[in-house]
Amino acid sequence: MILHPELLLGQINEHHRELIAEAEQERLFQAIKRRLTDNNKAQRAREPVISTRAKHA
Repeated sequence: MILHPELLLGQINEHHRELIAEAEQERLFQAIKRRLTDNNKAQRAREPVISTRAKHA
């Protein structure tokens, strides 16, 4: 199949933009996941520790 050079360039540019958008989306998902994980760790660190062991007096 033969394409006009301008059409081919347009398809290449569109594909490149899609790849960039996918990479940006993945980067944002990872940042959100990391932020949620950090927030959960910080929250657990602030919670008091409750012992489940029975105390023998």
